[in-house]
Amino acid sequence: MNIAHQFLLGRYLQGNSIIHRIDARVKIFILMLFSISLFFVKSFICPCILLIIVIGVSRIKFQRIFKGVIPILWLIGFTFIFHSFIPPGNIEYALQISLRLLLLFCWATVLTVTTTNVELCKAISWYAGPMKIFKVSPENVALTFSLALRFFPIILEEADCIIKAQRLRKGKSLVSFCTVFMIRVLRRARNIEYALLNRNILEENLKNINTFKKLGLADVSAIIVCLGYIFVSYKL
Repeated sequence: MNIAHQFLLGRYLQGNSIIHRIDARVKIFILMLFSISLFFVKSFICPCILLIIVIGVSRIKFQRIFKGVIPILWLIGFTFIFHSFIPPGNIEYALQISLRLLLLFCWATVLTVTTTNVELCKAISWYAGPMKIFKVSPENVALTFSLALRFFPIILEEADCIIKAQRLRKGKSLVSFCTVFMIRVLRRARNIEYALLNRNILEENLKNINTFKKLGLADVSAIIVCLGYIFVSYKL
């Protein structure tokens, strides 16, 4: 089982569904509202149903999404154990926290697999616009966040390659693994830097592509559905 290829957060899966065509700014806005609402809902039935509907509309196989959750099961398990046994231990509360973490990860995965890197970068830059007041470049912030997000699959792939190589050589040295891992990750980061320089994806050029179309019917409908979901889930 290749966990590196199953991990979907940070990857883009090409498609032409309604979810793919929704403006990236709207997707990020919905993700933020959904994240906040998870701390106030009394039941997790509505969030789970909505997530299943969105995955179905996006035409992404449910199997791929669920397999993409496998790499973080250890984190969810650790969260559950920590809140269950660390005083004051509460299993019900631990279960709620674990479900929130799982749902947030699934929603973030849906965002990245249905949004191209360029559109995501532009949307983050748009939201970071007010940071100009503090003389912080929104374009630099957007590019940093976007690259950091897309770098997760690369890190897992490098770790998987090193583990396979160590198995073939029958070597299990942790120091050796960490050394080779850091060298390969730094090398991949340097290659990305060179690629950005060659393609002229710099701060000045990002400003030129930071243009958006007007929100369409699908975008407005998505916002209305999200607000309706929050109202219904809060009342239940």
